This record gives sequence, C-alpha cells and structure tokens, in this order.
Amino acid sequence: MPDVWVILGMLVLSMLPAIVLGLLLFRPSRNWLNAVFIVPFQLRSHRITSELDWEALDLSELQANLLKHFSSTAQSFAALGFTAVGHCKGRSDVSSTANLERYSSVWMRPETGDLAITHAVRDASKKSNPYRTVCAFGQHYADRTSITTTNRPSSSLPENPHRSILHLPGLSNLPKLYEIHRTRVVREARGRTPKLPTDVVEFLSQERLDHRDQLVNAGFHIFDSKANGYRWTWRAAFLIPYRSIWPMKQRRIAAGRIRTDQMLKELGFGDLKSLVSTPPSLSAGTEVKVQYRSASS
Repeated sequence: MPDVWVILGMLVLSMLPAIVLGLLLFRPSRNWLNAVFIVPFQLRSHRITSELDWEALDLSELQANLLKHFSSTAQSFAALGFTAVGHCKGRSDVSSTANLERYSSVWMRPETGDLAITHAVRDASKKSNPYRTVCAFGQHYADRTSITTTNRPSSSLPENPHRSILHLPGLSNLPKLYEIHRTRVVREARGRTPKLPTDVVEFLSQERLDHRDQLVNAGFHIFDSKANGYRWTWRAAFLIPYRSIWPMKQRRIAAGRIRTDQMLKELGFGDLKSLVSTPPSLSAGTEVKVQYRSASS
C-alpha cells in the first residue's frame, strides 16, 4: 500500500503547474498571497490566554481624546435614562497583540432591563493609531440568551446562535439606535425576564468566556494544554483571512446589508443608509446631568 505522504506529494506536484499558471495569469495581490500562504500559519501560532483580564477603571486615567468619547457617550446614555454601572480596562488575550488596549463603560436602565455599553480599542504599539469606538444596547436573560443592537460592523467570526444581534455600522445616532433596540425587544423578548449585572468586571469577563465557548463550539478555538491557553484551529486560520479579502469580504458585507435592511423594514425603520444620514435628535450642545450608580447598590 503506497505511503500516504507519497500520495500527497504526488498530488501537490500534479497541481503545481496549475498553481504557477494561475499566479502568472492572474497575478494576485499581496493581500491574497498573505491570506493564503502566510496569515494562516501566523494565526495558528498565536496563543490565546485563558486568564481573565478585566479590571475596574477610573475615568481620570483616560487620555483626553478617549475621555472625550466616553463623556460624549455618557451624555447620550444619561439622556436616554441610563445610569453608569462601572468602567473597565483590559488587554488583548492574543499573545501577538498584547499591546491592544480595550476600554469599556457599562450602563443600565432598570425600569426596562436594558444595558448600554461603549467599547474603545486601540493598538498601543502604533502611537498614531486612533481608538475604534462602538456602542451597543442589549437585554440579557437568565437562560444566557440576549438581544443586542450595535453600531459595530459584523466580523468574519461566527455569531452565537443563542444571541440575536443586529449590526448597524455607521449609525452614530444613539437615540435612534436605542429606539430600534426597544422595538426589537418588544418583538423578540417573548416574556423572558431581563437580568442586569451587579458587577461590571464579572459581567464583561463572563461575556468573554461565552464568546470563547462559542468559538470552541464552532470549531474556531481549541485548547492547547502545553501552552495553557487556546489556539486558532487550522480551519479558522484559513477561513478568517479568506473571508477578509476581496471579493469575499465585499460579498459578506453586501449579504449582511441585505439582511439588515430587510429587518429594519420589518421593524418600520426604512434602511440603514437613510438611518446613517439622519442627524441625532440630541444636539451636541445639550447638557444632561449624568448620574452614576454603584455596582453594589
């Protein structure tokens, strides 16, 4: 019986002329070559720590530009009836991007059972890198399900099937984002009782654990006992860069936009393009008294 490696070698050699011809005819870009031959092996070598890294944050520690974002968002959240639960900072859980700074602020509205969260992320290794900021409104339930409406773009990673998430990238009008969220809750809650967090560090840590469990169940993460952490599976290492290059990324975004517009029309909000072009109803000069509530209260 022929050795399996001999068979594989013969297959590779038989395909080599077609591969070379394809490279000569189509001349793929550097992004394509990286996605196929380099990035998968880089991702596979990354160790993802199993430790939790969120810790409480004093807003006075923030840089001026980041503090401006959190202050502006706090005004919008407070105007919508939310009070602050707490603020946290964390580091990346991927060894190759240990300089990734993350900041989060969690707010709640007990009378409706809703949460409001804003995240800011920046690669600290690049001094000129700006913070990427997103906001989300959510309602979480005791059965670990949730309804979330966010202005964060969708990613190439699989979504948790037990969580209903609507991505509205570019929608900076937070009152409108919350209005859409409340409409979704009325439609999808089906009698479930909301569960509000009592500790912001515990809440964000559990969110990360749930996300990691989802990636394990989807075949994207696997535990490496030798490294005492997780690693991307080979399946994930090839799928992630493949979904992030042209034209797969554009096709994925276009398909997501069609689903988003369909849901918005069902909810009575038109389409995403018209929503993004609508200015916020709360003017930048409006002053709102921000109330802070202790997580232990």
